[in-house]
Parts: sequence; structure tokens; C-alpha cells
Amino acid sequence: SSIGYERAVNRHFAGLRPFNLVALASTLAAICDHYLFDAYKSSIPFISAAAVIGVAIISCNTLMFSSKNQLKELTTSVSLWCTSIISLCVGFGHYTTALIGFTIMMTSLVLFSPIERRFKRKSPLFEIHLELKNRTFLPEFL
Repeated sequence: SSIGYERAVNRHFAGLRPFNLVALASTLAAICDHYLFDAYKSSIPFISAAAVIGVAIISCNTLMFSSKNQLKELTTSVSLWCTSIISLCVGFGHYTTALIGFTIMMTSLVLFSPIERRFKRKSPLFEIHLELKNRTFLPEFL
């Protein structure tokens, strides 16, 4: 919930509800696979694998390209996927691993954002984006 809250407060594409649903689905997938391991001696976590692939597809759909051909919402996409993996750890009973992963993820989302902005402001590089109506105007511009 706190991961989705952080994304929602910062007005990103996926907010509180998608993150909660991804966490719930991944945890339930791991619990189901754990049951299959015990009851049927299954050695392959089919449901968990399907959950990871499903979340990867969903997170890819959160990616957007701006009019400047820049990739947007990459952090949100990766955060969805990471939430799924952390939830799988919870479902399989690896609580310490999930807590460490969650702590590192929240540290990355909350603390690194201001540092990243400061790096961008101090960078000597800048970008200029030019949009032309069609290619015929390009020789005139050059």
C-alpha cells in the first residue's frame, strides 16, 4: 500500500489500487504454488511464474512515450514488477527477504528522487527538442 501511496501522491500513472491488486495477486499466487508443492509434489511454480509474466505485461503498458520521444513512467513500471516479486516472497513465507526488499525499494523511491533532480539541475547538458510538421521543412531549418 505504501508503494502505491508514494506513486499516487506524486501523481504517477499507477497509484494505490493497482499496486494493492498486484501485491494481492502475487501473494495469492505464491500461496497457491506453496499448496501445490505440498499437496501434489509439484516442483515448478506455475502460478507464480504466470503472475510475474502478467505483471510484466501490465507494467509494460504503463510505459509511455512523450511527444519528445522520451520514455515516461519507467519507475512506476519497475515498481509494479518489484511489488510483485516482494509479494511473492511474502506468499512463500520469506518475510525477512520481503522486508529488506521493501525497505530498499522505498528508499530508492523516496530518497533518491530529490538526489536525481539535483543531479539533473547541476548537469551542464541541456536538450533542445524540435518538432516539424513534416520532413520538407528540415532542409530549410538546417
